[in-house]
Amino acid sequence: MNLPFLEPILQRILFSQTAKNILKKQGKRIIDYPTGEHKKIIELLKLKKIDLVLDVGANEGQYALYLRTIGYKGAIISFEPLDGVFEKLQLKAAKDAQWSCYQMALGDKEETTVINVSENSQSSSLLQLKSFEYGKKTGMSYISQQKVTVKTLDSLFAEITKGYSNVYLKLDVQGFEKKVLDGAQESLQSVTGVQFEMAFEELYKGEFLFNEVISYLKEKNFHLCALKNGFHNEETGKLYEADGIFYKM
Repeated sequence: MNLPFLEPILQRILFSQTAKNILKKQGKRIIDYPTGEHKKIIELLKLKKIDLVLDVGANEGQYALYLRTIGYKGAIISFEPLDGVFEKLQLKAAKDAQWSCYQMALGDKEETTVINVSENSQSSSLLQLKSFEYGKKTGMSYISQQKVTVKTLDSLFAEITKGYSNVYLKLDVQGFEKKVLDGAQESLQSVTGVQFEMAFEELYKGEFLFNEVISYLKEKNFHLCALKNGFHNEETGKLYEADGIFYKM
């Protein structure tokens, strides 16, 4: 139910001195959102006039929903190959007129292949997982396999980006990023920005590591503009992955 007349009342309550004192006792405070790295991400999207985000490796749509919470209002196209997971993605995308999705993986060639499905679904990959203890604790271990369709971004790009001026490519494909880029050589010439999940050590066998990512993208005139912390070991603090945000200069 849309009750716009309640908004100013709620604003007064939330930002009243009484509310601030209650939160202060709990070690909390109200601040404007987005802040920090999130603010930098939305500022860059606005600066570069991004009007279409290609969300590759969408899982259940967490990234697309995150973009909405920080203020991005443009179009989103999500790609997710897993059955079940894709159905959940579809349900969320159906509520947003600017958000569409395709059930497929992207790679360096068109084929039908097998993806390794992890316990937590977000760690599912077309590559083999390197076994390590913390990965098992977080549900990264594979529990099954599933046939999936793989296409290249180059085979889709002209059609799906028609009518848009500035395209942003987000990759979260669990070590398969280099394969996606290999199948997007023509598309990258028309892409304005890239968000790339960079690994600081090899979690998936044969994956692209962060120093290789930076060099590869710099050769194509994409420069690092921001970082967003990702998967880390909560027991030790060790960072395994972070998202690098790159734009053409």
